[in-house]
Parts: sequence; C-alpha cells; structure tokens
Amino acid sequence: MAKVDARAGAAAGSDQVPLRQLRSKGGDELSPEVLGALAAEAEAGYDLGTAKRRRVGRPPLSARKGPARRLGIRVEDELADQLKDLARRQNRDVSEVAREALRRYVASA
Repeated sequence: MAKVDARAGAAAGSDQVPLRQLRSKGGDELSPEVLGALAAEAEAGYDLGTAKRRRVGRPPLSARKGPARRLGIRVEDELADQLKDLARRQNRDVSEVAREALRRYVASA
C-alpha cells in the first residue's frame, strides 16, 4: 500500500500513514489521485486574485462591521452560577443570556 509521511521532511519509517487514512478537513478521503491533483495544482502555483476571502472569527452581532464591543463586569459568585445554570438549561451561551437581560433592563428604564 502506498504511504505518505505524516510529518513534512521526516524520514520514512514508523511516522508514515497509509493513504487510505488521510482525509480532508471536511472528512473526505484523500485518494492517491486526489493527492496527485492537489500536488500538481500547488506546484503550478495559485492565482491568489481568484481566491475567496474567508472571514475568520465569530460573526458580527450587528450590522456594524468589525468585532463587537466587549464589556467587562464583575458579579457575585452566586449570580455568575445562576447565569451559567440558566444558560445551560436554555441551551444558550452565557453571553446571549446576559445580552438579553441587559436589553430588557435598558428598555424598561
């Protein structure tokens, strides 16, 4: 069976992985044919002008571009525990529950 080195530049030996075990990030199996095509494409060079720009990080919370503003607040241990418990019961993030609570409080003030 054909093998590929698991580490770049490593000597052949126990660090080799059978090709049938190699998978893409999406989980697709990388056959020798696919690996050959990828290598040929890389050796020919990439036209970065046609590459799609991918946004890294969390999606924005509003229409405003850029990261959301962060607020640091201090709370008692009991309140923090209650917030975590509520978020867990509702299958939500602590930040999401806190944002909703702040919106309601500000709207009622």
